[in-house]
Amino acid sequence: MNSQAHEKVTPQLKRGIIKIRLISIIIALLFVAIGIQPASIGLTASIQIVIETILKLSFPNTYISQNFQNCYISCSPLWVLLVDPCSLVYAQFLSTVHARNLVLEENRKKHRSFFFFLLITNWIIVIVFKNYLFDEYPHTLTESLRKDAGLVLGSVLINYSAIAKQIHVILSELKGTLTKVQDLNSKLEVVNKELQQSLDDKDNFILLFSHETRNPLNILIGNLTLMLGEVANNQFKAKLERCKFCAELLLQQLNNILDSGKLSTRGALELSPTPVNLNDYIQSISNFMEMLVKKKGKVKSELIIPESLPMTLKFDMQRFTQVCLNLLTNGLKFTESGTISLVVR
Repeated sequence: MNSQAHEKVTPQLKRGIIKIRLISIIIALLFVAIGIQPASIGLTASIQIVIETILKLSFPNTYISQNFQNCYISCSPLWVLLVDPCSLVYAQFLSTVHARNLVLEENRKKHRSFFFFLLITNWIIVIVFKNYLFDEYPHTLTESLRKDAGLVLGSVLINYSAIAKQIHVILSELKGTLTKVQDLNSKLEVVNKELQQSLDDKDNFILLFSHETRNPLNILIGNLTLMLGEVANNQFKAKLERCKFCAELLLQQLNNILDSGKLSTRGALELSPTPVNLNDYIQSISNFMEMLVKKKGKVKSELIIPESLPMTLKFDMQRFTQVCLNLLTNGLKFTESGTISLVVR
């Protein structure tokens, strides 16, 4: 995590920080006034709290205030006992809380190790050089047990109040954010309903168009079929067969649109195998291929049937035609010159 990862301190969170720091200063001064805490310790702690608060509010997106806090608490065994050698319990309490906070709250491994090492170093200095640094060093707590117990309880109360206040502020921020998210979700639901309605209207229009267009196409195919039976000229008959094939192809595309509607509702398509005259079917595909090839002058087409075929086969002519035409159109699309071959086995 780096400085950019810090969230911007909101005005509400700023007010919460200031309130917590003011309460801490007031309690520290109150302890001084009633004699639980020495004046030198209370004033020093108050000054440090003020400095930390100023750094926190002045540089909200950095680690400056956190580093300052970790540094002066890591050095608390030395400066507390230098200011007041009788405040051993207060120094011990600060060190215990600080060690816990380093483990739980300090995410930077190198900094956590450094401040923990600094804390241990301070205690080593206190233990090794206690006779040189401090005039009075309490070896027992019996003479000031009541004062030390009150100090520990008061410090616990300060930490508990601070944590509770921070949790309350954070929860308030989360509740406000949750309310905004819920409002946004409500708006999105309305937009989704409108979008779904638009999609349904579009699908209904396409399906209605497909249904209404099939009737004139069926009439056209029927008339072309009758004309094929009446025309004797082979040239005209070939043209009519091509027209009929294209009309049937268009009808199949309309059926595909209807099948897409079924696919979206049922999730599956049904095959409809029917007996098909293979010679007529292959001739229709071949005629269509010739029509496509005429659009490109450098491309030729050929039909290859290397072996004898049965007269009829049973398959879904619509689906099979889709496959054949897709292959032919793709072959023509990516062929600039040469020959497109349709091989039937």
